[in-house]
Formats: sequence, C-alpha cells, structure tokens
Amino acid sequence: MARKGKKTNGHTMTEKPSMTEVAESTCANYEPILDLCDDRPEPTVPACGIPKNVIAAMIAAGAKKEQLEGEDLCVLRVESVDSEAWKLYEDWASSLGEVDPMVVAHYAPPLHLRHTLLCPPRALVADILDEANSIINLFAPLVMEDLAEGIPALLAAFTPLPAPVAPINIHHAKAAVIALQRAIRNPGPTFPVINGLHRGLYICQVEYTWSGVIVVVSIFRL
Repeated sequence: MARKGKKTNGHTMTEKPSMTEVAESTCANYEPILDLCDDRPEPTVPACGIPKNVIAAMIAAGAKKEQLEGEDLCVLRVESVDSEAWKLYEDWASSLGEVDPMVVAHYAPPLHLRHTLLCPPRALVADILDEANSIINLFAPLVMEDLAEGIPALLAAFTPLPAPVAPINIHHAKAAVIALQRAIRNPGPTFPVINGLHRGLYICQVEYTWSGVIVVVSIFRL
C-alpha cells in the first residue's frame, strides 16, 4: 500500500534522472527505482494556485466547487477527463512548465456509480490504487520530452512498485495533467489489474493539489 507523505507549504523539488533513463537499466530490478523514490523530498503543496478566472470558467463548464469549512481551501470536482471543465484545466496547466502539483490516487467513486456494475469489485481496489499510484510515482520526474516514444513504450518497462509514495509531486504540470491520466486509463499489460478492467469502468479519482485548490477528477478505463 502507499506510504503517506505530509503536506507542507512551499515548493522544492530537486532535479532527478528521467524515468526513461531509469527504465533502460532497471526493467527487472526495483532497487534503483526505490532509491530514486527514497531520495525525493517530502511532498509539498506548490506555491502556484489556479487563477480565479480559470476556476470560474471550470465551474461554468460543469465543475462542482466545495469550500472546506474552516480552511482557505476549496475542492473542484470534475466529472471526467473528457469534460469541458477538464479541458480548461488542461489548457491552464499546460502553460505552466516546470511547476510541481502534488498528486495522489484515491478510490472514491461518485455516489451515482457506487454499488453499480461501473465500479470494479471491492477486492481489486487495493491493487488498483497500488498500480495507479505507481504510475504517478513513475511520472514524478518526467517532462513531456520523456514521452517522445509514447506512453505504452514507457510503461512497458515497469511493473507496480511495492510501496508507491502517495502523495507525490510531479515535476512538470503538463505531464501531470495530460499524460498521466492517459497512462492510468490504459496502462498496458505490465499493470495487470487496471489493464484487466473492462472499458468504461471506474478506476480511481486523481487529486491535484495546488495552493488553495484541490482538483479532483474521476478516471475511467479506456
């Protein structure tokens, strides 16, 4: 299961080798990958926040806003990565460059999906979250150039980590928002539990924490 990290204010990430470089030498050996994870700093909430006009546009496009009582923090719930609200979020995040959102996968299906055939069996949930958070860990040091050969080629070199760090900062906002969700939705055979889910099934929700805002989106199998 995932190790818990603490949330703190501030934003510090040290430069790490790309996961493509790690993959070339460690496909069958976890030790270098685990060392890479252990060397990362504690997850931190980035100083960057979502502009008010972007939040307003996302709400107008269907995102649901919840203000957390007693905290200077709100949650924006986005129905899916195929929604207009998500596209607005993608467009904004893609403009940021090397800004590190704090990211984690949880299992919390929307109320209208619970106890339906669109949710996987409860017995699979722990493994689903281990796989999803492993993918998040693998994406942590990436920039978009690391994905030049495609997501399937990248993920084919890896299997789920024995103890993915959760939450964790992802080094590049565009990779975190655009490429990551695609990888979780269709990870390939080296992530067998998610890969074995039927098309359209709920996988997990992914949470992106920014200064003052958490964006939550439901992820479904491609």
